Amino acid sequence: MPPAGYGFAEKVTLENLATYLPLLRVASSSEGGGTGTRPPAPALPGHFGGTPLRVRCPFRFRRPRSRQVSARRRRTVRRNFAFTEAGFHYPQGTHLGHILSTVKLLGEGERAGGPLDDRYIRMRGGIGTGRIGHYRRQVKYKLQAAIELGLVTDCRLAANQPYAPVLTDDGKEFFEAVFPILEFLDLSQPLGEDGIPSSQMQQPQVYNSAIRAFIEDNPDARDVVTNVLLNMPAVGQMKRFLRRQPRGQIRRDFIYANFFSQPDVIAFCASVGIPPATRSGAEHRCPFLLNILDACGLLNQSTSHVALT
Repeated sequence: MPPAGYGFAEKVTLENLATYLPLLRVASSSEGGGTGTRPPAPALPGHFGGTPLRVRCPFRFRRPRSRQVSARRRRTVRRNFAFTEAGFHYPQGTHLGHILSTVKLLGEGERAGGPLDDRYIRMRGGIGTGRIGHYRRQVKYKLQAAIELGLVTDCRLAANQPYAPVLTDDGKEFFEAVFPILEFLDLSQPLGEDGIPSSQMQQPQVYNSAIRAFIEDNPDARDVVTNVLLNMPAVGQMKRFLRRQPRGQIRRDFIYANFFSQPDVIAFCASVGIPPATRSGAEHRCPFLLNILDACGLLNQSTSHVALT
């Protein structure tokens, strides 16, 4: 049961985002929320003669188990070249609003009859034609991105089809960490006249800004969110690529023209058995990576430029 203060669903836009941000802090710091700032430890006068206690650890900490599982999953997929697509590794046609919506639907167990109903999920083979085929393609793009982030079980590793997505352990932790903004943001996907949901949501920057503001004020949530988003290989490639450029504004068209020609990107594409994206393909695949870096506070972006913070 969510703590008091979580049930404040509002429609947020870039224009009114600042008005509602204080509600995030209220919700996340409510009793039982678990994502507020921890109170400072009490002072211990007289201990250690006023000298800070410094301990030198002669060992390296192991990565959390969830990160090890994620790494094993990716190594397994790279061996199964016939069962992967570029859309997993470099998502297109999706943004963080779609990711939040997917996590919310799966976290609340609301698949049947909703936007992620079985009739809309086609991860392999034909997707049909017309309006339902178009929507199935959009669902595929969203799930591919969520799978690559490690939030949703991987259809490429499923023993049998049809595929039924559920949250991974990382996905459940992510769902709990971002619960306040899942309740706060408008993540609805209204039905069309034909009864098929729409993937049209607010502009990506609304969700980038909401995530960024939320994790800035909530250190516990920041650790969970950044560990998930920045663990995606393509995001790391984009971050390294941008850091190799001269400081200042970087044109988006420069990114689209050059990102997929970088040696580490070419090597990664070869390791998973996909071709590097073309210039036009990069226009569809790079924005998702830039949105993640924006949401994590690592860059600012406009319609024509980006700049590292």
